[in-house]
Amino acid sequence: MNSTSLIIEAKSMIFPLLNPESFSVIIAAVALYLSYNNIRKSNITKRDSEISSCAVRALERAYNALTNGKVNIPPEANRLNWLTAARLIENYKKLKSTIKLEEYKTVCEESEEHWRHQFYLILNMHNISSIDYYKGIKPPNSSNREYLEPRSLIVIYNFALWRKDKKDPIDSVDLVKILEEKNIFDGNYGLRYYLLEELPKRGYEIEEDRMNQVVVKAKVNKQK
Repeated sequence: MNSTSLIIEAKSMIFPLLNPESFSVIIAAVALYLSYNNIRKSNITKRDSEISSCAVRALERAYNALTNGKVNIPPEANRLNWLTAARLIENYKKLKSTIKLEEYKTVCEESEEHWRHQFYLILNMHNISSIDYYKGIKPPNSSNREYLEPRSLIVIYNFALWRKDKKDPIDSVDLVKILEEKNIFDGNYGLRYYLLEELPKRGYEIEEDRMNQVVVKAKVNKQK
């Protein structure tokens, strides 16, 4: 209901009980409140839009700081680069925590997943078996290596991994509905044989029709 409708309804309900002067005061107060509320909502929307943009840029800058514009895997063991990236990730978290509107929280979440994947790819953390990498590099004109700051490692590695509290959207995919909409198996025999083998392991009841097409009938349990 908009503000005009609300005022008209209030007039029809209250007017018989009040004198014109009192009613005018009430209507003015209601109009003032509605105007204030609309302005407040508009300000929150503008504020959250700006904050979400800043937050997303913080993640982009964090990635650029860590990689220094290069595609080395893993990135150079530069103490300052790692520290800067970790600080920017923490700034992102703080900015995100101040957002009030769900739509802008979603914007941040989507961008976060994109950059999480980018960090995961570039870090290659599970293949760094030598402690020597974490002892950093020697800066120019120095004989000593600058060890990577342990807290920066923890912040960045933690960000790069999938959050345990986050639901995987792939878990809610309706394969039956998707495959009813489009046939992805035409000419794709490798995929057909693979899914005939793998989908039953994940709890799906499947069969082949007369045209040798895979038909996913239902998911019979939640086994993954």
